[in-house]
Amino acid sequence: MQILDKRIYATWEVQNNSYNFSVIKYNDKNDILVLYKESYNSKKDLLDAEGKIIDIKAAAKYLNDFCEKYEQSYNGYKLSKISIILPSKNLKICNKYEEILIESDVNIPGQVKREQILNLLSLTKQKAVNNDYKIINSKSINWFLDGNLTNIEGILKLKGHKIGLDSKTYEIDKTVYNTHIQVVKMIGKEILSFYLNIEALYRNIDQDLKKKRSMMIVNWGENSIEAAYFANGALLDYKYIPQGLASVRVIIAKILKIKENIANKYLYNLVDFNSTNIIDSNILYKWDSDTKSLKKNTKENLKLIIQKQISEIYNNAKSLQNNKKDQNLIIYNFGEIRKIPGGEALLKKNILDNEFVYSETIMGIRNSINMEALIGSTRIMDNRNVEKQNRMITSVYTENHKTINERLKNQTFINKENYNKDNSENPKLKPLFLLNEGIIIDKKETN
Repeated sequence: MQILDKRIYATWEVQNNSYNFSVIKYNDKNDILVLYKESYNSKKDLLDAEGKIIDIKAAAKYLNDFCEKYEQSYNGYKLSKISIILPSKNLKICNKYEEILIESDVNIPGQVKREQILNLLSLTKQKAVNNDYKIINSKSINWFLDGNLTNIEGILKLKGHKIGLDSKTYEIDKTVYNTHIQVVKMIGKEILSFYLNIEALYRNIDQDLKKKRSMMIVNWGENSIEAAYFANGALLDYKYIPQGLASVRVIIAKILKIKENIANKYLYNLVDFNSTNIIDSNILYKWDSDTKSLKKNTKENLKLIIQKQISEIYNNAKSLQNNKKDQNLIIYNFGEIRKIPGGEALLKKNILDNEFVYSETIMGIRNSINMEALIGSTRIMDNRNVEKQNRMITSVYTENHKTINERLKNQTFINKENYNKDNSENPKLKPLFLLNEGIIIDKKETN
């Protein structure tokens, strides 16, 4: 197996009415390639009101089938580990403060050590604030040295008596967590990682933009909407609304006096709400028995009706930011709202508003709505593999980076054009190839 072919991540998510699975690869240019994806849509609920998987055995069967189909398609890439996307519905964001002594002698300040920092980080994850909940993730907010706020980047150069850490922990019900974990273990696979759905969506946003701006993620579902507020990379607030686009269809049907399945077509298929010729175009003729006349509805009328219903739900979601007074905020909308042609025009009151419907073109995907969280989770894992100096862990592979570096150092690099020729010349600005694997490594000037 080629070294660059090991950046492969299998991810699994159970949504309310679907099982979703993907296997994604990152190449040497950090492009995302979807090797395999599959979904199963169900008319029955797959999750209960709390987010627990209703039928673990049935879920395990589907996951096992998905894995086998992938492994048969890509011989030699057996999946040993799988990442899990967990529902955010009952998420609790908790504040924690932990501190440890640097030295036992209270009269002598001690040098801050790396081990103490790691120990403090570990303490924040050891016990959930809620006994029936499990910590899924944590985020450092502020560091303190002897009670004074300090910067983590320079803390190892300082001396003091005790270090403190103010952090956020993200906790979900243990039984919700356990049902999702059991599915993967039931088919004999290991857990590669687990992430909250709302956090995985956030990871799709450009890294540099997230550093500069605070974000709100709004995830539109059929029967619910989630809203989350992020600042400086940390999830600070979350809201679940038990109302989604299905309720919009119901109201449209009542107002226009049409069946709900017809209202569904008007919402998702017949009108591009961002079109410039929407004003005078008639789209629906309906006999009004009260006035005994033929009532006309233009696309503009339809847009105003839909916009009013969506705005009521959307404003409820955006109320999460009311106490933030954040002028630097950008809102990204995910999920079912993406199915509405020109849906962004239904959300914005002003064309200059920083409110967008998330969109991304990825090789191997036509409709990526069910893939948004799956892709976001792989970005987290791959970034960690790139950043970490000690290990690479993927769905198909685990190896120390030291071993990888030594192996690369001992390989012979050649210029492809000069293969089997006299190699005495020094090619410049030519692609370099790894002799025994035949893959492009880099373009660089040779001496």
